[in-house]
Amino acid sequence: KGARGLPMKLLARCLLSACLVQGTLAFTSPGVQQSRSLASSCFRRSLAIRGGAGTSMAAQQTLYVKQAAGGTGLGDCPFCHKAHMALKLRKIEFACEYINLADKPKWYLELNDKGSVPTLKGEGGTLITDSEEIVAFADSDGKGEGPKLTGQDGADEVGGLAVGVWKAFATLMKNKDDAAEEGLVADFRRAVGDLDSYLSSGNKRFLLGDEPSAVDCKTGPFLLHASVALPHYKKIDAFEGAAAVQAYFKNLQGLTAFRETSYGDSVIIAGWAKFFT
Repeated sequence: KGARGLPMKLLARCLLSACLVQGTLAFTSPGVQQSRSLASSCFRRSLAIRGGAGTSMAAQQTLYVKQAAGGTGLGDCPFCHKAHMALKLRKIEFACEYINLADKPKWYLELNDKGSVPTLKGEGGTLITDSEEIVAFADSDGKGEGPKLTGQDGADEVGGLAVGVWKAFATLMKNKDDAAEEGLVADFRRAVGDLDSYLSSGNKRFLLGDEPSAVDCKTGPFLLHASVALPHYKKIDAFEGAAAVQAYFKNLQGLTAFRETSYGDSVIIAGWAKFFT
């Protein structure tokens, strides 16, 4: 028997019950409960605002990406998009920090003296400052899940097609010579046509199969920029006559990892505005 003659088993049950009740804040006044709940909510919101789509309270790794103008979320860097998407596809936990490239914070320059993005800071403090290497890390990290992103046959060839589209697009967007415009439009059409021919030759949802790969992480952001910026600034339908590219881009947009790491049309338009002022 314990205190006041209660059997030990009964006493233990009473103590356990009291602990459980206290654990649910039953002994705390409603006002204190509300304050604790509000503080917890604000803490979660500050993490979400600071880290964006990739934030995880348990994450020990941080991906630094371009911040949109005005300090509101993801910026329009396709290379950040590529790295971000790869980490998401592999379901790797990480926090996401936005960096103002127009006014780089001192602490970021101390971390990465080049001030470049994307940058991934690993659990041990190691830095990866190249988007291709971040994608490779996503594939090699033992904590990752889902299909592998690298190592497939044909990846280099298709990656070259993606780079061709981006170079032709960027050259056209930056052109200020009216006499060269028609030829640059033709170059872009040709690059998209090459990608379309490749996609038409196989019955695949993505570039290398029915699962997304590293080359999709590279190509998707390039196509996103072209699909938004060309109609807005050049009055050009980016994928006109390229049915296979249109279907492929639709498949990309259906991926949660692509959507969650994308930025709005207005962000892309603002990003290219400097070439049209």
